[in-house]
Amino acid sequence: MNTEIGATGMADNDHYKMTVDLNVLDHLGINLYSNIAAVLTEAVANAWDADAAVFGQFAARMAGVKLVTSRRDLGQIYPAWKTVLMRRADGAAAAVVANAEAVRDHFAARGLTAEK
Repeated sequence: MNTEIGATGMADNDHYKMTVDLNVLDHLGINLYSNIAAVLTEAVANAWDADAAVFGQFAARMAGVKLVTSRRDLGQIYPAWKTVLMRRADGAAAAVVANAEAVRDHFAARGLTAEK
């Protein structure tokens, strides 16, 4: 069984959709979480990680879906190799979510288009 969740949480939103195979979530969450909502929360929380952008670009390409990355800091804490991969992911992304205007402005000044 699959379900789709739109960007606003409504299934009829066609901008960005997250398709979830509930059997996978059930398998991953068995004995770890008390309900599917907790498993979904964990999946979304882990998507806000630098490694999600690094590995997500390859997964999105293989799945044939749009990539959305996120930035929550200025990137100064990452090793050079990870910074290169994160920049590559941001460049390939359909959208980049920033948690603050300062973060958005920082990356826009370094070549990431403000439209993303």
